[in-house]
Amino acid sequence: MNKELEEIKLELKSICEDFTNILKKLESENIITPEEYQIYSSKKIEFLSN
Repeated sequence: MNKELEEIKLELKSICEDFTNILKKLESENIITPEEYQIYSSKKIEFLSN
């Protein structure tokens, strides 16, 4: 069970890193504003804390 939980945590971490990289790219290409970046990032943090 612990091994499965660790695998899930690693996968979730990878997904969150991908999401952050996508947000950074969108911001750098002026597709989203810095404010939107902060909003989406805070939603990710909110999701992780639940």
